[in-house]
Amino acid sequence: MMVQKTSVCQICGCNCGLLVTLDGDQIVEVKGDPQIPQNKGGICIKGKFSPQVLYAPDRLKTPLIRCKGGSNFMPLSWNDALNEISERLEQIKNNNGPEALAIYRGRSTRFIDRTFISAFARLFGTPNVTGVWTLCVGPKVIGYKATFGAPLFPACDFGNAKLIALWGTNPSASKMHRYFNLPNDIRSAVKKGAELVIVDPRRHRFADDATLHLPITPGTDTYLIMSLVKILIEHGWTDDAFIREYTSGYDRLCAAAKKVNIQEASQITGIPSETIMELAKKLATIKPASIDRREGVIHQVNGTQINRALAILTAITGNVDRIGGLRFTALPSWDSSLGIEDEATAPPIWRRRYPLAADGAQALTDSVLEQNPYPVRALISISGNPVSALPNTKRTLEALAKLDFLVVNDLFMTETARMADIVLPGVTFYEKGEFHNEPLKPVPWLQTTEPLVNPVGDAKPEWHFIAELSARMGFQELSGFADEDEILRRVFIDSGKSELDPVAMRRGMRLDQPDFGALLENGFHTPSGKIELYSTWLAQKGYPPLPACEDSCQCGDRYPYRLVTGSRSHAFNHSQHRNIPDLLKRCPVPEAEISPKIAADMGVSDDEFIVIETEWGQLSIRAKIVHGMNPYTVSIPHGWSGKENANYLCGDESRDSISGTPAYKAIPCIVRREEPTSH
Repeated sequence: MMVQKTSVCQICGCNCGLLVTLDGDQIVEVKGDPQIPQNKGGICIKGKFSPQVLYAPDRLKTPLIRCKGGSNFMPLSWNDALNEISERLEQIKNNNGPEALAIYRGRSTRFIDRTFISAFARLFGTPNVTGVWTLCVGPKVIGYKATFGAPLFPACDFGNAKLIALWGTNPSASKMHRYFNLPNDIRSAVKKGAELVIVDPRRHRFADDATLHLPITPGTDTYLIMSLVKILIEHGWTDDAFIREYTSGYDRLCAAAKKVNIQEASQITGIPSETIMELAKKLATIKPASIDRREGVIHQVNGTQINRALAILTAITGNVDRIGGLRFTALPSWDSSLGIEDEATAPPIWRRRYPLAADGAQALTDSVLEQNPYPVRALISISGNPVSALPNTKRTLEALAKLDFLVVNDLFMTETARMADIVLPGVTFYEKGEFHNEPLKPVPWLQTTEPLVNPVGDAKPEWHFIAELSARMGFQELSGFADEDEILRRVFIDSGKSELDPVAMRRGMRLDQPDFGALLENGFHTPSGKIELYSTWLAQKGYPPLPACEDSCQCGDRYPYRLVTGSRSHAFNHSQHRNIPDLLKRCPVPEAEISPKIAADMGVSDDEFIVIETEWGQLSIRAKIVHGMNPYTVSIPHGWSGKENANYLCGDESRDSISGTPAYKAIPCIVRREEPTSH
């Protein structure tokens, strides 16, 4: 019997609503849900073929334990697996302290799993729970907090913008909820007449629709932004009334801008001075404007200050908390502690070096290999793949091999799972319930989902595994929850929102948001109560309160080009699902985008193989010549495994000094033609 149920895709952070058709207990079709505002029936290729992930023949279906002294695994029961894990963790805790355990949760872990992981860590006594905050959005969060305060989530009001500037972001491949034909998406705004500006060393899909494309030299963003700030100030093109009323520190910003040399900035950024002036004029005359930014300006060694500079640029043009500009979503506060107090006595492994960071996966290798600040002996990785995610893959592999104990919970036998002592089968979002409260939605929206099918084989929901492990170790606080709805009822009660009913929220509910101008009227959550162009918060913490011009990529004769890693494909989300046939055939091999200049320098044609080398490693990859990109730039995707893993080329000590975010972009490199021997 055919039946249709609702769900929410959890492959990426867009949380698109789904209509799922089941024939008995088999999912036979997935479509977008037209009643959910963030996608209104739209669905990307990943969501369309998500049932292939559920029914993939290489899914992990039972716990596995490594055979002694070898690389093979043998199956074991959940009971034996839990006994082994609890005994090993107890030994490590007794011998080295609870902080010797770290837990890594990948991007696929959502609210309920994170709740149980954090609760277990508190019961065990370890502070070392880390996700991908630092590897993803850390510099943006800190940079915008330093300018506008917290707790707020900044998002652009594209639907009402007259000018849209995409700075280091490619929404057509990475954030589909900004690319569907929705009221707040970019294409709709452009169709209505909004001008589109792209600032990116790559020439991606959106550049074809752009009025202006600035193929900036990677690593030089602060030069360009501060040049725009200088021009706007010196020509009287800033929004003076807005600045006087709502900002602080403008005089200090003006003093810093005076030091900027536009001709020098033009030479360093690769952007002609007349083009810089043209963009400044657009920002001065086209209102309102939305300036959006993502990983292109996050994954650099000065990522926090780049984002600070973009926040300042948005503010001095008067495009903050106004229709068509930057708006702020007020996120509800959820008490997900389940009543369990934090018992950790040691600081997290990243806290001493990066005190403003919310987590610190990049510190795992330091703590394992160098015992800095103290040794981590055991790691539980849940729905994550550190081998693919962390920089300096060689060093990551060394760290995982040195651990006393490694447990991996995942859908497939990833490269990280192959390093594990015990591998546990996880589940897809079709096999467990969830609470969807992520902020990456164009419409603030809360929604719950229920399991639509039983777990494959002996797989268990991740929260269920954590609850059973807790009980096995003598912690009963996580036991007794029958299902996800019961967990959420507890969270809602603890959060003072007992009127919410998980079952009633299956179709979702819109969150009430402050009107535009509420922060301008009531004040920002900064020390001064205003938008801080000069950040007193950063100054108090010992960091530069104003961004300065900086080229974060110091090339030379040995490495004359600039590598950008992490370019996205519409078929994949990070390292996931390259084993899914209908996704893989849309992007069967990784390609390096190179400029015509590099191709000519190397004598390389399309589809020939090149070798890219950095200080940390090298890899062979097929070349794709892209006209219009920055002449000194090489761009490669991330998420591929083995010798094609982009992170072999990234160093793990090249980090943003404030957030600790690794430099996945703006890396000095050399390119050479590979002789066709093995391809």
